[in-house]
Amino acid sequence: MSVRSEGGGLRTHEWLAHAERGMSAGRGSLRNRGRGVPAQRWLFLEINRTERGGLFDDTGTVEFVAHYRDADGRGALHETSRFARSGGAWVYLDGTHDA
Repeated sequence: MSVRSEGGGLRTHEWLAHAERGMSAGRGSLRNRGRGVPAQRWLFLEINRTERGGLFDDTGTVEFVAHYRDADGRGALHETSRFARSGGAWVYLDGTHDA
């Protein structure tokens, strides 16, 4: 689902663009820009596990670690995210992440 390159799947950079629209606004969140939180520079995405999310699935789960650098140095956001296919595109539903 998130990093597969076969037809209908999202590549990592596409996944980040979609995920940015739905992630919660915690310290490590992708949505913190412009909210008084130092801007993060996202370095790389490490996929730990996926469930479903294939070409013929309507739902999928991705466990990942998104590594970033901000004013405090390097950090990481560890999250397990749920996605659903809507109108042919994968849409972020929700996720749980480490505090």
